[in-house]
Amino acid sequence: MKKTFLLFAILTFACLQVFGQRVVTGKVTDPDGNPLPFLTVSVKGTTTGTVTDDQGNYSITVPTGYDVLAFSFIGMQPREVKVTGNVLDLVMQPSDYALGDVVVTALGITREKKALGYTVQEVTGTELNKRGNTDIVTSLAAKAAGLQVTTSSSNAGAASYMTIRGAASLTGNNQPLFVIDGMPMSTEPSYRGSTGQSGVYSSSRSIDLNPDDIASITVLKGGAATALYGLQASNGVIVITTKKGPLDQKMKVSIHSSVGIKELGRHIELQDKYGQGLNGGWRSKYNGAWGPKLDTCSYSLDPAIWVNPLLDVDGAIVSNNSAYAPTNTGEPVRVYDQFDFFQKGIAYNNNVSIEAGNKNSSYFFSAGNLNEEGIVPNNTFNRLTLRLNADTRLTEKITTGANIMYARTKNNLIREGGTSSGIGIGLYRTPATFNNAAGYKLPDGTQRTYTGVNGTYNNPYWTSNEQFFKDLNDRFVGSTFMKAELLDWMTISYNIGVDWYVRRFQDVYNWYSVGNQQGYLRERSEFHSLFNSDLILNIHRKISSDIGFNLNLGQNMFAQEYKYLTAYTDNLSIPGLYHVDNTTKQTAGQGTTNYRTAAVFADLSVDFRSMLYLGATLRNEWSTTMPKDNLSALFPSFSASFIVTELAPLKDNKILSFGKLRASWAKTANIADPYRTSSYYGSGSADDYYTSGISFPFLGVSGYTVGNTVGNPDLKHETQTAFEIGTELRFLKDRLGLDFSYFYNKNIDLLLSVPIAASSGFSSAYMNAASMESKGIELSVYAIPVKTGDFEWEIRSNFTRMRNPVTALAKDVEYVLLNGDTKAQINAAVGYDYATIFGFDWYRDAEGNVLINDDPTDSHPDGFPWTDKTKTVALGKVGPDWTLNIYNTLHYKGFSLTALVDIKRGGYVNNGTRFNLNYYGQTVETLDRDTPTVFEGVYGHLDANGNVVSSGVVNTTEVIKDQSWYRGENSFTSGGAATQAVEDASWVKLREVTFSYLFSDEILNKIRLQGLELYVTGNNLIVSTPYKGGDPEVSVYGATNGQGFDYFASPGVRSYLFGLKLSF
Repeated sequence: MKKTFLLFAILTFACLQVFGQRVVTGKVTDPDGNPLPFLTVSVKGTTTGTVTDDQGNYSITVPTGYDVLAFSFIGMQPREVKVTGNVLDLVMQPSDYALGDVVVTALGITREKKALGYTVQEVTGTELNKRGNTDIVTSLAAKAAGLQVTTSSSNAGAASYMTIRGAASLTGNNQPLFVIDGMPMSTEPSYRGSTGQSGVYSSSRSIDLNPDDIASITVLKGGAATALYGLQASNGVIVITTKKGPLDQKMKVSIHSSVGIKELGRHIELQDKYGQGLNGGWRSKYNGAWGPKLDTCSYSLDPAIWVNPLLDVDGAIVSNNSAYAPTNTGEPVRVYDQFDFFQKGIAYNNNVSIEAGNKNSSYFFSAGNLNEEGIVPNNTFNRLTLRLNADTRLTEKITTGANIMYARTKNNLIREGGTSSGIGIGLYRTPATFNNAAGYKLPDGTQRTYTGVNGTYNNPYWTSNEQFFKDLNDRFVGSTFMKAELLDWMTISYNIGVDWYVRRFQDVYNWYSVGNQQGYLRERSEFHSLFNSDLILNIHRKISSDIGFNLNLGQNMFAQEYKYLTAYTDNLSIPGLYHVDNTTKQTAGQGTTNYRTAAVFADLSVDFRSMLYLGATLRNEWSTTMPKDNLSALFPSFSASFIVTELAPLKDNKILSFGKLRASWAKTANIADPYRTSSYYGSGSADDYYTSGISFPFLGVSGYTVGNTVGNPDLKHETQTAFEIGTELRFLKDRLGLDFSYFYNKNIDLLLSVPIAASSGFSSAYMNAASMESKGIELSVYAIPVKTGDFEWEIRSNFTRMRNPVTALAKDVEYVLLNGDTKAQINAAVGYDYATIFGFDWYRDAEGNVLINDDPTDSHPDGFPWTDKTKTVALGKVGPDWTLNIYNTLHYKGFSLTALVDIKRGGYVNNGTRFNLNYYGQTVETLDRDTPTVFEGVYGHLDANGNVVSSGVVNTTEVIKDQSWYRGENSFTSGGAATQAVEDASWVKLREVTFSYLFSDEILNKIRLQGLELYVTGNNLIVSTPYKGGDPEVSVYGATNGQGFDYFASPGVRSYLFGLKLSF
């Protein structure tokens, strides 16, 4: 009986204790509604505590007699809150000098920045959505160390090219992986069939994203940071987190509207002193401006001089001292600024978002609409976006959610580049006396150009009105997740998503277009599909009071598919009717490319006393593009972070607020393109040397021929070994800080096509045949020099210095051509940085001095240098020696002023535009045609054996650089020294300036708004550069590996943005 009574008493006491306790749940966020993961929650006065999960949710048991919860998080003000119910949501406020101590890493895992053994950088959504850039890639320029961005064109909807820490592959994709809310997405430009010097720059698909939807972007750089993403992430990762709705908040509506204006910026300078013609004489319709001085010419008054009033709308031009000049000359000739062709571009951008939440669920919905007109007439870009992000807590242990985006983009692209129908080549070569705007189409429908009816090059107005490239894209990106808390220390999550988009192109030339007199039409449809899923089991435990660990075990499935169907023809039956049926002959084609990968992975992090953090990851991945003997690859990584300020002598140091040392090592890989392991066949043609060739199908029978590249069943993965060390230091209560990194990446077994003997039946073989490195330093510095009650001045800066040399190529392979033409090439060659410009140089002596010819008996003019056409040499690397970005922000009450100065030193661009226009006498450079000049160099010549003979004597001979020089043996068309075109592309840019005013709460309460902000932004307001073309940040080859080439690319632009943000 006593035992029974004792047992009853014990159980009763235990029940009282249990029923006296209560479980409190909630979510902790920052002021913007972003969850705060791994925040410490404890019951004040006890040892009971927990941490929030990666969505900021927590659950804690509060013992009887205690009712205060303490919340603490690095970078946030600590809070103590009295518990009054079973649900407690909290918004934490940042401390005075909070510096983004929590970041999103691989697979969406949120971690304390101090725990990372590698460097990452974050860019906030605010830094993107006030800039007025259509593409977020362009907005990221100069925002992070080690990140380089090139914009291919100033046209609306143009592509941008991005690399992180240089190139890792010779011929493969070198752009980073984009991940949005845990879902990888395709950003590669689609195949156009007419790119680079042929004219049209396809948009990068990152342009489908609405910058207004973005909460933050994390740039993952090194191998240790990206190893968990596996094969997709060999070039770094851009992790995008979109905005989410807050819990337990009434509906909030936000509106963001802006108007942007673009105007012509920096451009090549054209001369307007000399007229159309040759050898100093006027010649109408001539393709060149080597005629008379225009101040010696006038419009003829003699009716006997024939003039075509449809072409020469101002009249016939004659030289006043010519035999055709009348006794009394007419009015002086008029000159036209050819750059008046460009208009002011305008963009209207409107976005609205709605967000709300209750105790268990939240949502964020947005709609955006952008309508943009470029500076080229009829160049337009339109984007409609819809987004819905929602999540809900089904039970205390289970959370689910979805992120859905739909985008429709329409782009009317205008042909550029060196094609005969490009805007630049027709515009810049037009002599100053010809008015393109006086009409581009004659009454009979033919084309009016400065070289006559249906001339050598399109009138630029013809190109922008009669040739168009319509691009329509419908895209859906969606993912959904479910997360369950199995135990207090164990969760499991599953994330599955798709990225689907359909693109439809229509490429059109009307009748009388240069190169296609009977017109041209191409219709093309593409379907892109990407599937991704991640299953992750997370275990997080404290082994003791000093040691804790976090383990993620997971599995990934990935699949990508691409299909296209195209039809094209060269002849339109009726001009202006763009339909495949309106053609005399149609040709069709189609293709499919797909591949899949599967992976398992593990991610372990261990912390000791919040002082020492060790991390390791391991991922094994299988790919269908690789041969069966090399189907999988294993990627390990190791990292360590040591917080020196946790040591007793440095703790609470008044000078050094925070100090960290870090190091990491990782191995990552890249895969071969699909269908490279075996030879493939295509629809063929045959030539018997007597007929013009037979194409298939022939007489109803299909025929196929083997491709030129032999397949290789022994391919291996491209492999990168990445090493990084660095330190992060903060001083004076975080008023001053720096983050320094040294990195070294070694890339081996790089894949490329290698020439082989023709007797094999193939021209090349695809194999692992190259290696290269990238190494450099990155330094990020911030400072808050002034902080008073109302005023604050903050400075942030990024410095990068990097080299990217090619270290080996296959035997007998001197270089790999990335892009270029017969004048200059962008090559990858051993001993030189990736993407180095090669071409002919001047003859030089052993000391490198340019030879100035002193042999009157040879064919070269005396007193001039001449081109060594026996070999091509390296003329300069495309990549910069170093870059420096300085971002200043001034705050005074509600006013804010930010300015971004972007500095690049070194790096070259082949200015083929200037070199070509010199031949035609169009640049201001050719105004020296009557001025004596002395070339820098030493006297010399070649002996009878072709050897250089140098006197070493400095040249003093005066010569005239007239027409014979610019059009002679050293000219553009004669294959002259490309040295003349390769220019230093260093720059100092005032890339961004933003002035804004945020209305105070006092005013907002009166007008019943939650927020109101007005701002104005200017982009590229100042560009200082020795480059003689347009903007040196240029690439005629679009978003490809061969950057550094300018051949009639569009000019630079300045832009201004006026915006308003309000919420209620």
